Amino acid sequence: MNELNKPKNPLIEQVAEKHAAEARRKAGEELVRIILPDFKMVVGSLIKDKVPAPKIIRKVVTNNNFFETIDEKKIKYDTILTASVPIGAEKTTVTISSSGYPKQEESDSAIKLSYEINVDELDSILIVKGEEATVQSKKWEMEPFTRHTPIGVKLPSWPSWSRKATVEDIEDYKALLDGLNQKGITFEGKTPPVIDWDHTEFRGKQVKAMKPYYDIEDFQ
Repeated sequence: MNELNKPKNPLIEQVAEKHAAEARRKAGEELVRIILPDFKMVVGSLIKDKVPAPKIIRKVVTNNNFFETIDEKKIKYDTILTASVPIGAEKTTVTISSSGYPKQEESDSAIKLSYEINVDELDSILIVKGEEATVQSKKWEMEPFTRHTPIGVKLPSWPSWSRKATVEDIEDYKALLDGLNQKGITFEGKTPPVIDWDHTEFRGKQVKAMKPYYDIEDFQ
């Protein structure tokens, strides 16, 4: 039968369109993963250019502070760069938050960090973690407080909406970052100090604690 004369099948066509849409979605997500490393390098370069490098503080590990040396799994966006961008007679603020300061000795260290980019007057932010990027609402929902809610318990909360970033999203934010190099934009930046933990004394004490109170020669 000639394809032109083939009877239409609306339901099968819906399935075919769903398959095509899913293929487009997966292709878009893969392209985002491909371009994210370069995007992260741009963010990291801007941070290194505008935020003073963190101070290095050396601390000796002891029994009292040992647990401070263990990194928490929760990501902390402690490195912050704020740009004040003029828009005619007005201004808006762009805030870039990073999970760390890109290491000077590692050219690709910016790729390993996570970022949040927030344009003050927009209703969403860009979050970049690992190989994924998300556009997320600034508005958060919270579980309603009822008479059954225990006092003092923190209620669960979540963003009003969230979706995976598209290539167009990444390109828009890349254009935003490129535009921050223009004249008239002022910056403020801060990053916490880096703690350089010295384990030498602590490990030495551990070795001594594990040393037997007798010599094997005593039994020979």
